[in-house]
Amino acid sequence: KGYEGFFVDVWSLGVLLYAMLNGTVPFKAQTLEELHKLILKGDFVFATKELSKDAQSIVNAMITLDPAKRLTMHMILTHPWLKETNEGESSSDEEEAADEDKDD
Repeated sequence: KGYEGFFVDVWSLGVLLYAMLNGTVPFKAQTLEELHKLILKGDFVFATKELSKDAQSIVNAMITLDPAKRLTMHMILTHPWLKETNEGESSSDEEEAADEDKDD
């Protein structure tokens, strides 16, 4: 259907996130034609079994074929995987700051 701005960008971010978490891309083929077919089928598997259910969930929801079913930016930013990651980072940052205060 052509470029659909936001929806395509979310899909691309999902592919990038997949690559960052798995160390490889979700779709691999020998030719560009085969690659297009794989992408249009939307079938992929996670290369690593070590990903949490939340990590898999956010990637699946970003790379889903139907653009209308993809996550919005608000949904991405409030997804449990990002909340879990952000909360974990902020609490350890707070602990480090508290430890530094004790040393003073």
